Amino acid sequence: MTTAEQSAFILVTSLLLVEGCGERGATKTVGTNTASAAATTAPAPRPPPPYGPGPWARASAGDVQAHRRLAELHDGARLGVWARSGPRAGIALEALVYAEDAELAYGTLADILDHQPERRAATLDVVYRLALRPKRQTEPLDPPGLKRLLEVVRKLATADPKGLVGKRARSVWSAFARADYVEAPP
Repeated sequence: MTTAEQSAFILVTSLLLVEGCGERGATKTVGTNTASAAATTAPAPRPPPPYGPGPWARASAGDVQAHRRLAELHDGARLGVWARSGPRAGIALEALVYAEDAELAYGTLADILDHQPERRAATLDVVYRLALRPKRQTEPLDPPGLKRLLEVVRKLATADPKGLVGKRARSVWSAFARADYVEAPP
């Protein structure tokens, strides 16, 4: 597109903006420079959504179906990586509940529980919901990750048995016990 074509495009777009604003009650400017008229009467642009359009934006607003869609679009390992840190961490953590292969993130969840105390409660809630799932009839997808997760959950359950995190960790342990991953409570 040449410079003349770009200028014509901007002029036409400005005219359309001015014409559209006039229908909503804004003042129309006749006989002046159309570019300056468009700049003064055009509505302010909307800020972009915080996560761009699509399931990330809807999930940030609390849409459960968007969490499910994220779990369909991304595998458990990728959601686990995003759940570690960053602006999408909480959303990715919630989406893990709906991922068929969420077991791939067990090692990452263990790391979050072990190294990010401020996120333990939310992470234990997600692990609890994962532990309530029926046990797979195949080999676990990530046996070392599962082993590490169970070690961290046991450590949290025994470290502060009366505290909130300790109680949640014992609930997680019990859910894994019901699914025959472990035998006795910690």
